[in-house]
Amino acid sequence: MKRVGILTYFSDFPYFNDINPGMNLQAMSVYRVLSSLLPNCKVEFIRYHSWWAVWRPYISGMTISSFLQDIRQLFKYYDFSKGFPKSGKVLVSKNREKSLQFIDGLGYDAIYVGSDTLLELFRCNEDEISAYWLNNTVKARKFMVAASGRDTSFQSLSSIQRKLIKGSIESFLKLGVRDRATFDLIEEVLGRTDERLMVVPDPTFSYVINYDIVAKYAKKSGLCNIAKPIVCFHLLKDSTYATSLAEMFKKNGFIVASLRPAKYADIIIKDLSPEEFAGIFKYFDLVITHRFHDTIFCIKNLCPVLLFQPSRQYENLKGDSKQSSLMDLFGLVETNFIQDISTMTDIEIFEKMNEAKISFSNKKDEITIKLKELDVEFKNYIKDTIRLNS
Repeated sequence: MKRVGILTYFSDFPYFNDINPGMNLQAMSVYRVLSSLLPNCKVEFIRYHSWWAVWRPYISGMTISSFLQDIRQLFKYYDFSKGFPKSGKVLVSKNREKSLQFIDGLGYDAIYVGSDTLLELFRCNEDEISAYWLNNTVKARKFMVAASGRDTSFQSLSSIQRKLIKGSIESFLKLGVRDRATFDLIEEVLGRTDERLMVVPDPTFSYVINYDIVAKYAKKSGLCNIAKPIVCFHLLKDSTYATSLAEMFKKNGFIVASLRPAKYADIIIKDLSPEEFAGIFKYFDLVITHRFHDTIFCIKNLCPVLLFQPSRQYENLKGDSKQSSLMDLFGLVETNFIQDISTMTDIEIFEKMNEAKISFSNKKDEITIKLKELDVEFKNYIKDTIRLNS
């Protein structure tokens, strides 16, 4: 192979200004593993996006300070995006036929689709699927790599969508998906088991954190000089329990940090680059979050975490989601995962967070072993796809 394309979500200024650390770190992780295993091959990101993503600062709870942090973060993402080798041509379009022709015209020997929720269909009409579901009109060898359909379920698909997705699936040499929900979706579309289909760990399990960069941020921000334990919140803007939950932790001797503007927080941390984000959880004693990659990097930093689903819309009809699949990997579903936080009181959430911290701490040795296994598993999957190309 001479040229390999990665088709995924990633920061591509000025076309896709999405300030999302997990999105960018998973993209970089795929690139680093592929380029290390294919030293004589040109590996690059396909500059295709199905919609325009416009950068917006956090409006809810905004202060002058948080707005300035947002500006600093935008420039950091701009610098980080320079590290993505990209295709010379770019297309932003929802037209699937036009998009597939564009991707095929780039002339790659192989294309890796994923990671992230590329296969989600909530932006599509009922008789359409996105261009990320490549088909035989794209002549490159095609591999899914920890791709996810998020909450897309077989029952929600129209007969036309099922036919289009089946045509896409048949054109891939390997179908590496990130969660059980996507595994079930593909298996149901095919109507059979398939040896190409498997669950593949998120690429960020292979991401090597640069703690020198993180330490510089912690020193500059004063985060490393805080004597009290720190609990970090990454909640929704309409989380009604947030203020009272924060007060409970403050009364118990904690400093409350937040990854979004919040009046209840002692510290707002909104100016992180993706590289700083990857290791910042090292400085927290406990985290509650609704974000998938927050949770992965908490686990990688051995920081106790309680993960909750933003809503039941993030799960399929069987109740499976990328969040529950992630926690199941580490045996933490019962103690460190909340499927429906809207049914809980602030006191119940506080008690659940304490339970989560104890459970996580008791399993640190198991978690460390599992992290190493997932790193190896992801790299072995990429090696298997390369062998199919040789």
